[in-house]
Amino acid sequence: MIKVISLLVFLCFYTTTYAQGLIGKYCDHFGTCLELNKDSTFTFEWKFDLIQNWAMGKWKLSGKTLHFSFIDVYDTLRRGNSTDSVFLSADKLPNSICESDFPQQLLSSRVQDKDRFSNRLYHLGKKLYLLNEKDRLERRRQKQIWSQKRWPWGYKKWPTYFRKVGETT
Repeated sequence: MIKVISLLVFLCFYTTTYAQGLIGKYCDHFGTCLELNKDSTFTFEWKFDLIQNWAMGKWKLSGKTLHFSFIDVYDTLRRGNSTDSVFLSADKLPNSICESDFPQQLLSSRVQDKDRFSNRLYHLGKKLYLLNEKDRLERRRQKQIWSQKRWPWGYKKWPTYFRKVGETT
């Protein structure tokens, strides 16, 4: 009985310590960053030129796989004589806006887009890897989205993993 209790205490301590090691900011080579917080919340951001997509929610660790559940943030559009309506917020805080300010919200290049981000990542070493449809690590390299010079050995391809910011790999 003492061995079983000791084992359970060890496993609880190990999983808590393991999850604490994941906390931090991770970035890939394509402008996407993921920030994992201690309170099991996360923020994905993708930036390219004047465009910015983001999503936020809760993360859960299952073995070495991180699972993400996205939470939409809504703004409320207040109309004078009509019923109020909601729409996806451009920033991370829910706001209430009037009908005259609504067109400005539509012109924003900062949008919520949870479909751009993966809902699962696998932790291996100091990196977070994408998982494909068959739950295998996605290790293929991808081409850049902009045109580039062709080198004698081919086009440069970039790895698809996220690495922790501030740490060298």
